[in-house]
Amino acid sequence: MPTGKIGNLKLSRLISGGNLISGWAHSRDLHYVPSLMRAYNTEEKVLETLQLMEEHGITAIIADPIKKPKDILKRYWKERGGKMQWIAEGHPDMDDWKTNIQQSIEFGASAIYVQGVKADQFYKAERLELLGKCVDFIKSKGVPGGIGAHKLEVIMESEKANYG
Repeated sequence: MPTGKIGNLKLSRLISGGNLISGWAHSRDLHYVPSLMRAYNTEEKVLETLQLMEEHGITAIIADPIKKPKDILKRYWKERGGKMQWIAEGHPDMDDWKTNIQQSIEFGASAIYVQGVKADQFYKAERLELLGKCVDFIKSKGVPGGIGAHKLEVIMESEKANYG
């Protein structure tokens, strides 16, 4: 599997999304798809899938910093000796932007980015400077940090402000 680097972090160029763990399914009007996906992706199936991904050279997964993904990753690392790197979707609050990031770092995140919906909310609230603070805080902890967005203006303004 080809690899790339973000800072000093070496990653496979194919990175798994965390929907198989979190149970999110973007299925438009196919309302049965999320429950079908969650029924199929039991904890054991997810552990098997993580192992299969690693056996084929996938070294990282992006997932929410919530209980279910963290519990499964902890099991995978402990029970199967997995080395899958976790890229945490940062979910900082505007009034407490450090706690969520700090908890992800303490759990073992290899990298963290502020998730797109959160970054869009900061932009809408005219608090974009907090994204820069989040990225600086993440990087100060020795892991790569970044910003995701659904609105192009978030990225454009972040680049203009040199949030890194």
